[in-house]
Formats: sequence, C-alpha cells, structure tokens
Amino acid sequence: MARRKRDWPRLWGDAVRFHLNRLRYGFLDPRAGVSTQDSEVAGIGILRESRVRVQGHSGRLQYCIIQNRSGLWQGYQFPWVHLEDFSDAVTTEATAAVLRRLLARLPGHISFGFVLGAQLPNAQAVAELFRKTGFKLSPDNTFYYTPPAQAAEVMDGLTGKSIKGTLRRARRDLDLVEMTAEEFALFHKANIEAAGKASYRDWDNDRLLLELGKTSDHARAIGVRRKSASGASPPFDAAVACTWNRSQNLYKFWRLTYRQRGAEDDPNPPHPDATKLLLLDAMEHAASLGLEFDTDGTTPGMTKLFSLFGPGVFRPAIRIQCVRDTIWSVLRRDHPSLTGRIARLAAMILVSRRRTRGE
Repeated sequence: MARRKRDWPRLWGDAVRFHLNRLRYGFLDPRAGVSTQDSEVAGIGILRESRVRVQGHSGRLQYCIIQNRSGLWQGYQFPWVHLEDFSDAVTTEATAAVLRRLLARLPGHISFGFVLGAQLPNAQAVAELFRKTGFKLSPDNTFYYTPPAQAAEVMDGLTGKSIKGTLRRARRDLDLVEMTAEEFALFHKANIEAAGKASYRDWDNDRLLLELGKTSDHARAIGVRRKSASGASPPFDAAVACTWNRSQNLYKFWRLTYRQRGAEDDPNPPHPDATKLLLLDAMEHAASLGLEFDTDGTTPGMTKLFSLFGPGVFRPAIRIQCVRDTIWSVLRRDHPSLTGRIARLAAMILVSRRRTRGE
C-alpha cells in the first residue's frame, strides 16, 4: 500500500496554533476553567471533562481518551454523542470565548476528533474556530431521514419502485438476531479480512464501545441470516451496529458489515437483500424512539443502497468533523518500526533514570 502523502506545512501549522491557544487561554488564563478526570470507563479509557466560565458564560466538554492498538492515545466523544450543547453562550463572540478555553484544556500529546451536531447553532462559526485552533475540518457527506410517528408507517413512506416487495420477501426469508458486541466485532473483522482489505480500525475498542453503548441503552447490534427449517443456525449474512442519543434527537447507522460472496457452489451464499432489511429495521427502530436518523457518512456503494428506498426518503447533508493529529501520531502511522524503536529506547532511558534516582 502506498504511503499517504502528508501536508507537513499544515500539520506543523496546526500544531503551532493548537499550542498557542493552550498557552494563551490555558496556561496564561488558569482561573477560567478546570479539568477533572474520572475513573476508567468500562475498561475502555479515561472519561474526562473540562469546565470553564468566562464573561458570565459557562461551558463543558466531555470526552474519552482511549489507547489504540499502536499504543497511541486518542480522544473523542462517544459514538452516540455529537458536539452540540457545550455552552450556554448565545452570541458568536461569547461562544468563541468559551470554546477557545475548552480546547485550551485538551492534552497536547493526544489526537482528537469531534463531530459537530446537526442542531448546533452557528455551526460554521464553531467549525472555523476549531480550524483556527489547530484542527483540520473534514466535511463528511451523509444522509438524514425523518421517520414517521409510528414504526409501522416506515414501509408506507418508501418511494422506491420495487423496494417494498423486495423488503417483504426479505422478511419472509431472513431472521433478525440480536448480537453481542463481541460477535459483531469478530464478524466485522472477518468480513474485512475475507475481502482482502487493509483496515486501521481498532476492533478491541469498537467492541468495548459497543458493549458500553449496549449497557447504557445507547447502542444495539443486529445480525441477519437465512431462516432454517432444520433448527441449525446458518451464518450471518450481514450485521449493523446503531447508536442513539435521545437528548440530541440522534440515531446513527454506526457500522455496517456483510459477508463476502464465496464460490459458485457455496452452500450458504449471503442473501442479496440482507443489508436492505437491516437498513429498514434501523429506520423502524429510530421511528420507535422518535429520533432523527443519520446514516453516519456515506460511500458510493452506500449512497446507491439509500437511493433504492426512493426519491425524497433520505436527504443529503454535510456533517463537519474536526480532527487534530499530533505529529507523533502521524509518524507512528507512517513509520511504525522506526517510531516503535524510538519509543522503546525512550522507555529504557526513563527506567534507567528512575533506577539511578532510586525510585
């Protein structure tokens, strides 16, 4: 795989802007806010919250710091949370004053990613402030669906030429089955490997996040497979993990995975309409919760899937992601063996110094 070309001037510029903001609105303005650190969250990482008060307005930013397979720490909000109600400020100037100080309290050695919510006031101004504070803005194409009042009415609202008949036949032939977080993560990983694709996803953290979401009533994982008259359990054809947040009117189609088609004589070929049935089930679940449905980004293949449900069902939108990469995290991705040796050498030096001091 070819190494990604890096925009180093931008990366260094972002690093400088981030740390200048930390200096001006954090170190030189220490009384404006505090950061608190809670205990470990479900074996995942550290849940931390920054709180600030400035010019009569307050703000709070909660995020989780999680260590990935490469040993790097990354900070972001949970999959069922978007950045929306972080401040009680109403003007653009007051919001900027609060947000600058919240971002000044983020750790400097950790990469971060935040997604701006659909209901965030002055979203463009907030995004621009993230950019000025050292974050890269990553517009993400997505689709939204507003469910009807009742889950049973979802099918009636579909406008695709033959989608209703397709889904009725899929319901006749397929079973929807609740999956554990571990079952979903293993199935997802196996499908990626079977397709011969490289993935940078951290399967362990995905599993832990899904487990946390399930136990806190923020997530579910559903698999679909053919019905069996013999009583045996056929393999899953596809599966989806969805997350939701009632306070933010948000329901996300978080992860979708499906089994690859095998040889012509495969005794258990995947059903061609398995993913369509999963999408319908997620739409109906969002309707039962009374929440807006977000496809959580899209790809050309997913866009084609959504279009099958008919014109006007899914409406396109742009969702803004604010991402900060540290220089070290970029080097670790591009040169893992070299940076791994440097990290081990630094650890050995640290241990040696502690022994010398008698610690």
